[in-house]
Amino acid sequence: MTLGENPSSSAATSDGTPRVSGKVASDSTTDTVDESSDDDAMTPVEEEADTTQLKNEEIRKQRHFRSENTFWRALTLPVEILDLMWYPLKLGLHAGEKHQIDVRLQEIFYFNDEHTAGWFPNASIGGELGDAGGIALFHNDLFEKQHEIGASFLMAGDEEFDLRGSYMIPENDTLPFATTLNTEFLRDDEVEIFVATDNPRRPQLGIDTAKGDETDFTLRTLDTRVTANKDFGDSLQMGLYLRGELSKASRTGTTNLTGLDGLNEEIGFAAPGVDVSWDRRDDPNRPARGWFLKANVESPIAPSKTEFGSRYGYYDYSVEGQAILPLHGPHRVLVFTQRFRRVDPFGSTSVPFYRLPVLDLNNGLRAFERNRFQDRGAIVSNIEYRYPVWRTWDAFLFVDGGQTFDEYSDVALDKYEYAGGGGVRLLTEQNLQFLLQVGFGSEGNEVIFSFERVLN
Repeated sequence: MTLGENPSSSAATSDGTPRVSGKVASDSTTDTVDESSDDDAMTPVEEEADTTQLKNEEIRKQRHFRSENTFWRALTLPVEILDLMWYPLKLGLHAGEKHQIDVRLQEIFYFNDEHTAGWFPNASIGGELGDAGGIALFHNDLFEKQHEIGASFLMAGDEEFDLRGSYMIPENDTLPFATTLNTEFLRDDEVEIFVATDNPRRPQLGIDTAKGDETDFTLRTLDTRVTANKDFGDSLQMGLYLRGELSKASRTGTTNLTGLDGLNEEIGFAAPGVDVSWDRRDDPNRPARGWFLKANVESPIAPSKTEFGSRYGYYDYSVEGQAILPLHGPHRVLVFTQRFRRVDPFGSTSVPFYRLPVLDLNNGLRAFERNRFQDRGAIVSNIEYRYPVWRTWDAFLFVDGGQTFDEYSDVALDKYEYAGGGGVRLLTEQNLQFLLQVGFGSEGNEVIFSFERVLN
């Protein structure tokens, strides 16, 4: 051994046995036997939980966030304060994950070991159908060809329900685009509308109505849509579709809605349209950075006059943009969203009043009751501060501002209505969505709770 040599790194021991990395090698080194017993093997449920955890850790490592300077850290102060409010929830979620309760509970909702088919309960408070409950069924690998089929049913009363179905065929060697069939049958006997009837010949809708101008009508709708979607690269998508609709709105009891286009008329529409979206978000379900743009144009037209001799047809166009600004820490982001929608009749046709753009708790102004503002145009801006409560749960604070309008010249900041509030949201890879939010505005507050599986 030379001077300065580590004795443990010598090539051999005193008896001539080879050393490898400071350890004595034996003849059994290459014949190592796995002495682990079958009792240590993970169950399929534990393997799925372990895989999910590793996947989320890998996603988190790949995310990049802004430097931890004083400004960005200051923006996280609300999180540190509000963390106290979520502490009991975190304790429950931690216990659930420790014992894999969530994974085991999901087993109840699947029909097969591959988790490609199953069911989930649906429930909502304050949603598009009001307070309702139901069920959703799905199969994501029909015929073992990745065809997706789904159905959901929500019931809000004895004769009030919303039945939806979807079927999707993915792009393949024989089909150069993805094809989706969606259908919906809606029956709602208490649809709210706010209309001022000072002038019976021209009822007033929109931002100038008061909360006391509320009345109801019934709505029956059968809607079917066939869409062909084509992806251009990783972020650009275009969809061409043809939609057919048969609907009728009727007044209830002594409700006075005289002068509203489409009242008490059964109208059939054929509506060709196009969707274009450009999505540069890193994750569409839970984005941490990026932006998103979407535009839609369609032209519903009634091929023939109604029984009262009316003709209906209009252009319906909308634009939505979203930008996600990452802040200090994983999934702490500011989300800016801008939406615009407008309908214009063509020729001597009209637009049914129940197809006018809406701003309410389900459409941009989260402190105002269902169908609160309706008119020929709507514009709304939203700012959300999202921060993680748990691995797949996000809490959020929001501010909304917007208005409906008849003419473009009516748009003015002093006519905007505003809402603010917060909530918690979960959207899983299985399209299972949980939402609880509270909004506060000039007319009070509104609460939304929903638990549902989102159809394609």
